[in-house]
Formats: sequence, C-alpha cells, structure tokens
Amino acid sequence: MDPRFQKDNAKLEEVEVALGELDRDVVGLAPTRAKIAKNVIRWTLTALLYWWFWDVRWLRWTLLLVVPLVLVNLLGLTLLPRLLRRRRDRAARAVSDLEVQVVEAHLTKDGRGPN
Repeated sequence: MDPRFQKDNAKLEEVEVALGELDRDVVGLAPTRAKIAKNVIRWTLTALLYWWFWDVRWLRWTLLLVVPLVLVNLLGLTLLPRLLRRRRDRAARAVSDLEVQVVEAHLTKDGRGPN
C-alpha cells in the first residue's frame, strides 16, 4: 500500500475522531442539560436577590441589563447546539467526500481505477 495513502487515511481518521469528540463534548445533550441546570440555579438565585433587595431603587434599573442577558443566554443554550450540529454534519459530509476523492486519486495513480 502506498505510504501517502496511509498518511492521508490517518489524517482523515483523526478528523473523524475530532468530530466524534465535538459531538460528545459540545453538541451532545449531556453538556446542554448541565448548562441549562446551572443557568436555572443562577436565574433562581438572581430572582431571589431581586426580591430580597427590591427596596433599593437603583437595583430595579439593573433589570434593563439582566433580562436581555438572560434571554440571550437562553437563546444561546437552545439554538447554538442546533447550529453546531448542522456545522458538524456538514463537516462530516465534507470528510466523507474527501475520503472518496483520496481513494479515487490513489486508485487512478496505481492504474487500478476507472480512469
């Protein structure tokens, strides 16, 4: 077997392993659920602190900053994994297409290919 083919194949396998790690560590459901749980605790504590210190007049104005940040955070937690899954799937398709091209290129160089 051609050593260049083995080297190309090893690189493609590394990319596939990296995509699997991305799926497990970033895009998977477990990290998303953990982040949502942490944020629910954080939001609950924030609401309790607002309730406790509601008599402080300037504290009410901080809600103009806190509420949009919470909404952006919530949108990020719900939409970002979908976006990352799409990008990961697109990258996986590109890797599989590249594998086919590498195999075809090596077959045609060896003279065993269809061309």
